[in-house]
Amino acid sequence: MLKIKDKLKIQEILLNNVTEILSIYDENMSLKYISPSITKILGYKPEEMMEGKNIERLSWKGEKAMRSMFDSLLLNPKQSFTIQHPYLKKNGEKVFLETTGRNLLDDPVIRGIMLNTVDISAQKQAEREGRLKHKMKSLSENSQDFIVRLSINETIYYANPIVKYFTGKDPRQLINNTIDEASMPQQIKHYFKETVKVIKIDPVNTSREMILQAEMNGSKGTKIMYFTAIPEFFENELESILFVGHDITEVRKISIELQEANKDLQMQKDKLQVTNKLLEKQRKELHESNELLKERKEELENQKQKLQNALKNLRLTQNQLIQSGKMASLGQLTAGIAHELNNPINFVSGNVSPLTRDIGEILGILNRYEEVIREKKLEESFGEIESLREKLDLDYLIGEVKDLLKGIGEGAHRSSEIIKGLRSFSRLDKDEFMLADIHEGLDTTLVLLNNKTKNRITVHKDYGDLPQIECLLSKLNQVFMNILTNSIEAIQDCGEIFIRTVSDRTYVKVNIRDTGIGMSPEVRERIFEPFYTTKDVGKGLGLGLSISYGIIEQHHGSIDVISKPGHGTEFIVSLPIIQPDNSPRNDN
Repeated sequence: MLKIKDKLKIQEILLNNVTEILSIYDENMSLKYISPSITKILGYKPEEMMEGKNIERLSWKGEKAMRSMFDSLLLNPKQSFTIQHPYLKKNGEKVFLETTGRNLLDDPVIRGIMLNTVDISAQKQAEREGRLKHKMKSLSENSQDFIVRLSINETIYYANPIVKYFTGKDPRQLINNTIDEASMPQQIKHYFKETVKVIKIDPVNTSREMILQAEMNGSKGTKIMYFTAIPEFFENELESILFVGHDITEVRKISIELQEANKDLQMQKDKLQVTNKLLEKQRKELHESNELLKERKEELENQKQKLQNALKNLRLTQNQLIQSGKMASLGQLTAGIAHELNNPINFVSGNVSPLTRDIGEILGILNRYEEVIREKKLEESFGEIESLREKLDLDYLIGEVKDLLKGIGEGAHRSSEIIKGLRSFSRLDKDEFMLADIHEGLDTTLVLLNNKTKNRITVHKDYGDLPQIECLLSKLNQVFMNILTNSIEAIQDCGEIFIRTVSDRTYVKVNIRDTGIGMSPEVRERIFEPFYTTKDVGKGLGLGLSISYGIIEQHHGSIDVISKPGHGTEFIVSLPIIQPDNSPRNDN
């Protein structure tokens, strides 16, 4: 009989070497136990998976599937359920797992929900490769090219249907035959055999052009074929050779026709040379005039190039002016709407307090009536009123009136804040630099973007102690709007945006970082170019960041970007506290 210590040792060895992961959860989906095999399969130590950290490594779809399985196991304790989901190994590699769950909460030993998890990444890869092979076979079957696959022993593995067009033989009659046994034109057999010998010695792609006397659709015909041999390997060993023959008869025919045409052209060229000799005398007489014309032409070309550059700059400026004009018109419209809404909102806000005070005084009179009735013992005389009070539930009505007044006041205050943000964001600066609070511009922009971030993106603000700076605040608001809009669009599902501001004696810095998809180096190098956009046609002009770059230059500042695919993007805007030149620059 094995001792208990020996049994535990054997159990530990088995758990360390199984090809699956055993885990036990309670009914609240909290991990109670996980087998040591987790380290061999996924790279994590068992203690690294505890305290809910195993759930964090699931994608949101995987977590949803896991929670759904747990709900099903709790509702159907006698059934087992299986799900497939991706998982992130400790080394960063993404794998596919298959998890089967069983409800063993009533088991006196387990007392939990047991999961058996295996790595099915190889199976998934095999499925993908199978689909790819099927697709490649479908392409070969429908190809107009002559396709044959040979083993290194010169046996035909495969021939596509078009082979019959060139050989007159059904492809199925060729399969499993050697090259010598197959009924094919002799020059093709010779090419196949010689190519197999060459590739066995030095496996490289080879190609060859040949004239093929073939049986095509039951009649003799001549075709010019261009064959390519492609060696195929399995586990670094030469396994087979794929031959692809392309019919270039028509191409060669056109080439011959072109050669004939070139001969005719050569004859015409000879005639032109004779004519040119006759015109040589006239050419010499016109030489001086041609020189003058040449100089004039160069001048015109230079002027043309300058005009093209000017036209390009004018188009760019026109688009920027149109964009700026739209923003100015939008600002005027927004300011007008905010102004018109401000009066009724102020009317509501201004009347809430007097209305609350008046209702309070009315309630005071009612309370005094009740006191007089009790003091004079007139309850019987006012019994009908008391009955009506109980019927209408006067105390409830009074509480409801107070709640309604409080709600009206809160709504008026929130509306006032939104209108204040609209007025601040749409303020027209008339190209005059003024002292302004950067934080006010950021907060205003966030208020206007609240509908795009609500319930999806969390915004973290880390504001430093900044002085007011000389700026065109409405234009800076446009910059913040463009950057924050790009950050919001870069976050596909849920994410975070971090805004941090700092300052020194001469500059303030605004850092806006998101957890979006990030940018490749190629995209990052071009984001400030006019009209460059990664959006679909009709969804963006590619002017937002270009105009923002110009606005920051107008403020004698700088804008930098740090980004990496999958790691988000950070924009760093640096602005001087005092402008070196108070008159605005218009060269942006």
